[in-house]
Amino acid sequence: MKLTIWNSLASKLLFSLAFFSLLLVFGLAYVNTKIVISGYKKQLQELVEQKIDFMLPQLSDALHNDKQLLVEEQLIRLSSAQVINGVRLLRNHGRPLVVGNFGSSHRLFTLALPVTNINGEIIASMDVAVSDRNFRSMMEQYFQFLAAIIAGYVLLVLLLLRLLYRSFLPLRELTRKLEAFDPSHPVPIELRDTSANEIGMIAEAANKMSDNIIHHADFMNELHKEIEEGRQHLKEAQQIARMGSWRIDTQTHDCSFSDQMYVLLGLPMDGMPLTWEALLNVIEPSQRQAFIRALENTAQTHTPFRLMHKLVNAHGEAMHVLTEGKLSLRRDGKAFISGITMDVSEQAESQQMIEKLAFYDPLTNLPNRVLMQDRLQKAIKDANRRGEKLGVLFLDLDGFKNVNDTLGHTLGDRLLKEVAERLKRTLRDSDTISRIGGDEFIVLLPLINSEKDITIVAKKMIDALQERWEFGDKAIFTTTSIGVAIYPDHSDDADTLIKFADTAMYKAKEDGRNRYRFYDTTMGETIRKKLQVEHEMREAIETMEQFELYYQPKISLRTGAITGAEALIRWNHPKIGTVYPDDFIPVAEHTGMIIKIGEWVMHEAARRIEQWRASGIVPLKLAVNLSGRQFGSPLLLHQIRTVLQRYDIKPEYLEFEVTESVSMISLTESLKVLHQLRDLGVGVNIDDFGTGYSSLAYLKQFPVDTLKIDKAFIMNMLDDQDDRTIVESIVSLSKAMGLKIVAEGVESIEHVRLLKKLGVDYGQGYFFSKPVPFGQLDRMYRNNLVKMKTLRESERREAV
Repeated sequence: MKLTIWNSLASKLLFSLAFFSLLLVFGLAYVNTKIVISGYKKQLQELVEQKIDFMLPQLSDALHNDKQLLVEEQLIRLSSAQVINGVRLLRNHGRPLVVGNFGSSHRLFTLALPVTNINGEIIASMDVAVSDRNFRSMMEQYFQFLAAIIAGYVLLVLLLLRLLYRSFLPLRELTRKLEAFDPSHPVPIELRDTSANEIGMIAEAANKMSDNIIHHADFMNELHKEIEEGRQHLKEAQQIARMGSWRIDTQTHDCSFSDQMYVLLGLPMDGMPLTWEALLNVIEPSQRQAFIRALENTAQTHTPFRLMHKLVNAHGEAMHVLTEGKLSLRRDGKAFISGITMDVSEQAESQQMIEKLAFYDPLTNLPNRVLMQDRLQKAIKDANRRGEKLGVLFLDLDGFKNVNDTLGHTLGDRLLKEVAERLKRTLRDSDTISRIGGDEFIVLLPLINSEKDITIVAKKMIDALQERWEFGDKAIFTTTSIGVAIYPDHSDDADTLIKFADTAMYKAKEDGRNRYRFYDTTMGETIRKKLQVEHEMREAIETMEQFELYYQPKISLRTGAITGAEALIRWNHPKIGTVYPDDFIPVAEHTGMIIKIGEWVMHEAARRIEQWRASGIVPLKLAVNLSGRQFGSPLLLHQIRTVLQRYDIKPEYLEFEVTESVSMISLTESLKVLHQLRDLGVGVNIDDFGTGYSSLAYLKQFPVDTLKIDKAFIMNMLDDQDDRTIVESIVSLSKAMGLKIVAEGVESIEHVRLLKKLGVDYGQGYFFSKPVPFGQLDRMYRNNLVKMKTLRESERREAV
């Protein structure tokens, strides 16, 4: 809007002020004139009346005595006054008597007065014409004065109006500059001739406002840039994550989708808008209702939803997606559901692979022990509800170790795969076959009526597995031993049924193998012996006097020096003699007694380290094995700190070995514990490396010092090219990651030569020494120190 003199508030104010001021002045002048004239006439009348009152007695007396001349004389005297034009006397009889210029037009007004005699009787009436000469003279002076006053007032008003107009000029300038203000290119507003008045305050406020607008514009520009960058980053993130965002009106089902949503669904962004119906059509039909129910539940309960489902895009590609949504409100109060849809096909495949690794045997693709136990527990519940029986068969291949030892692990693995396939062909679809490790299998037979049904199946499996196996030019013959336990005849517990079937399988082997046996109570003797071991071990743990540590030295393959030793526990049973770890550690692990045993081993190893230090010898690094239960115990770090403080030994002289399978149980927790051990300063080694299948992918995350290659690979690598290749790969990987390598199971000079050639750092095995008591290790170590010192002196002399 353009500012002109006609729409300017200042102009209107100025004109209104001038008009009403002049109107007021003229009104006052008019009223004042009226008052002046009225006052003058009254004053003049009073003056004339005074003159008349002064001569009226003489006139009355002359009229009463009928003295004509005297009457005329009196009237002439009265008319001769400056303020009187003339006098007219009307008597009761006779003609009127007029004196002076009574009928002159310069008459201001006429006074009519009665003339009375001494008795108060009216004898005549007299009219006196009052002259306007003095009035005109007086009014001329008055109007001159009034005109001067009005002129001065008008001049003053004009001056004031001009001052006021000049005062409003900055406001007009401010108006023009505000109209010309461009938010996209803001500049400060500067006004001239502003003073400390209201206009100046407005101008100052306008300047501050312009500054604020400029700052705000700068802020909004920066914010806009950040928003644009954020949008671009969000778009890029959605592209990378293959994720699209969307919004759906809860009432009308009107939809809006991000660009990446169109990409995800394989639709052109310049095509028809994606509708509610089109969205439902790409969802797998069996999951559409679940998607609709999820949105309806969110709209009603205001709770977010998270849904995994499948959809097929416009290219016909099926994908797994994760859809999450929540209820939001617009400013107008309308509700809508906003969310994201992410392509998680790769994650779903990875999850399926993880589940397969967790629940299936990677070699045979059969269910593993975990999945078998789950299915067995469910089958027990179903059988209990239906009043039926089920059978658990425990299979073990006879002489399978000889196959591995003579023909190699590769052929042994092929044999296990073929065994799994023959078992599948032998059994029903409702039966479950699982490989629980090595050459051991468990078969679950639900829906059986009697032992006869199981007998038929067991015979079929024995017949199938004893047939000839051909692998190229090699032919293998093998048999199997089967143990059977029945629900509910033998037990209603899944673990117990497997244990009883295992016991029956060992009975079948004792009876000559290649046969099956049903569990009976006499076979419980084996379990009784295990319970006896557990009981006796509990008694031994009370004093720990029956336990002893043996030490197997670790040798540097480069120098031949003893660089450390592994602490191995032995149980000196008072009745049966030496009991090796394989016979009692599983029981200790199962019962939890391994925690106390492990703590004793740490204290005993630390005591030996302190003993070497006290005798002035640099201690050997002693390695202590950690079982799975120890590794997961919250007491582990406290126990290690206690040992280090009690014996005042340096942490670097104490090492802990964790098997690869234990370290892979829970990667997150394992990493946490391993980092805590590293922070304590103790060494951390991965034992039996190479048997965990999947750990190579996570090895780079482990804060470890050393890898110990499992002895199964070392012992056979001279004859088995596969084992040798595995060892070479582990050594190459470890060197690349800066890790030390220890080879277990070194039993010959050929082993030593090959390991040195491959670059292995340390060896451990019967070639160097079997596990020995501490006294024998101490002598070996002292002799080795002397030998190494002599060798260094000899090399020094040769160098000189």
